Amino acid sequence: MSHPSMGQIQKYILRKAFDGYLPDSVIYREKEQFADGIGSSWVAKLQEHASYLFPSLAKIDQEPALYKMHLHSSLTEHQKIQLDDLIEARKAR
Repeated sequence: MSHPSMGQIQKYILRKAFDGYLPDSVIYREKEQFADGIGSSWVAKLQEHASYLFPSLAKIDQEPALYKMHLHSSLTEHQKIQLDDLIEARKAR
């Protein structure tokens, strides 16, 4: 939704709800493409690191493997088993 007095600014109601809580420079900044918002160089470095750690995996599987490795480090053994079972069940679909 946009407000006529503000041109074509998107998500007017959401932005207005945060007025006074966040700086205007944050509330009214222009939208960025997904990768641009976090920096495409950061994404490239993440993918490079994943390919270094998991060279034997297909390129499409390297980044998820990196996330799983980091997630596993914070889980209990029972949670790790549950996560692995969930991943295998989704692969079987």
